[in-house]
Amino acid sequence: MSRIITVLGGISSGKSNFAQNLAYDMGKKRAYIATAEITDDDMNLKVQKHIASRGNDWPTFENFADIDNLIISQFDNYDTALLDCVTNMINNLMYHSKIDFETCDNDIFEEFCTDVKNYVQKILNSMKNSKCKFVIITNEIGLCVIPANRYTRRFVQLHGEINQIFTQISDEVYFVVSGTCMKIK
Repeated sequence: MSRIITVLGGISSGKSNFAQNLAYDMGKKRAYIATAEITDDDMNLKVQKHIASRGNDWPTFENFADIDNLIISQFDNYDTALLDCVTNMINNLMYHSKIDFETCDNDIFEEFCTDVKNYVQKILNSMKNSKCKFVIITNEIGLCVIPANRYTRRFVQLHGEINQIFTQISDEVYFVVSGTCMKIK
């Protein structure tokens, strides 16, 4: 039976290390779903650090737009999968949509949000129907000041709504602050 755990935290809060340790404890055959795209040297360095921290025993699937089908086709052979991270997934979905979120009207933005929420439901349905257990990493970005531009405000709004969907379906939820973890569900 599937088990879903969500790990929230800020940037460099320690959530990835905590999530990896959870995944280690949940089974020997693990996989990693990487949602980031390497766009510059800084992102490449961050990805390389993540790879080094988990070692070579994690097959990596790079995907942000077809995770539901990836889970259906690949993950019944694994004990545990780590999805890292929801924030990059949403960012990439927005970027690749080619919508100008700074200037588009609210109807276009709301339609996009509905599409993303439907996609997240497909991911969660795939997870629930899988034999694999899942650890989901996501940033908690709603604890900051209100962003100055419309694009970022829309990103924060959608991200918060998506985090709520993931945490509501999760069996457990953890919040990591400065390397310290709190179980909140």
